[in-house]
Amino acid sequence: MKTKLLKTTLLLFALTFFNCENNDPEDQLTPITQTGANTFSCIINGEILIPKDARGNLGGPGGPRKGLSVYYFQNKNFEIDAGNFRDTGGDNIYININNLNSIGTYNFGLSSSQPASTFKPDYPHCWVGISDKLDNEKRYLSDTNSGTITITRLDNDNKIISGKFELTVFNSNDSNEIIRITEGRFDINLNTVNK
Repeated sequence: MKTKLLKTTLLLFALTFFNCENNDPEDQLTPITQTGANTFSCIINGEILIPKDARGNLGGPGGPRKGLSVYYFQNKNFEIDAGNFRDTGGDNIYININNLNSIGTYNFGLSSSQPASTFKPDYPHCWVGISDKLDNEKRYLSDTNSGTITITRLDNDNKIISGKFELTVFNSNDSNEIIRITEGRFDINLNTVNK
């Protein structure tokens, strides 16, 4: 009888153990690396953002929109455009650092919600698009000293840029509505990321 009870207890324990779901968002993020792995992830208001390419012809004549696009221009302006363009309600984030010349920590400033091609503003900034289930987007902007981005590797020879970031952004239509972006990390190989 004891053997049967022990077996039943072990079976129930095993079923319970294997059916447990990992709900810790940090465990779902991409690892922090500095190898040029072309990874990006962050937590936006408790939800994981890992880039996903759009499906089909979404994105125009160049094909489906890429979930992760990164540029490091000759004038040293660094731009990350990352988003979940596959799933309904997917979010996206845009980060820009003008004149990125060295590793270190940079403070975010007030975003104008403009792409890097305008080269304005000329300091680190970020904007975030948060979409609902109908793909209606709210735009959130970084503010002066609202967070930091730390470049942990800037390897011009191998074209690798790695770092981490964290900040608070405000709704461009209601500055009282804010969201937190935490545990941001990226590891980019400029030779291969946009291919």
